[in-house]
Amino acid sequence: MRKCILILASALAIVFAGCITDTSGVAVEKGKMIVYNQRLAAHMTLTHHLRRDTATGFIHVQAVLQNADYGDIQFQYRFEWYDADGMLIEETSPMWHAARVHGKDRKVLEAVSESKQAADFRLVIRAF
Repeated sequence: MRKCILILASALAIVFAGCITDTSGVAVEKGKMIVYNQRLAAHMTLTHHLRRDTATGFIHVQAVLQNADYGDIQFQYRFEWYDADGMLIEETSPMWHAARVHGKDRKVLEAVSESKQAADFRLVIRAF
């Protein structure tokens, strides 16, 4: 009986996962977490972020994510960079990076802007 329930629950999870159209999870913008996927955001929190200007004129940022669950969370992330007018800098890398944070652990994500025109950033995280 227990095995049947587990198989049924797994099948339903696969069916509902296939129906998700928004793959975004959460975004960190101006130090606040913006939630797009309630399920992912329920298990992961932004504990803090740091930003500093380097001596060479680039922006260096770190964001610390905490896994509130006991299981591992796999996700993808990327940093988007914006100029002083709030416009996305097109030359920034659109590549997603895969990451994992273990149960009850934290993960530090960091990046350095690719352009000296960058004045702000946005960290976008999506379910993997």
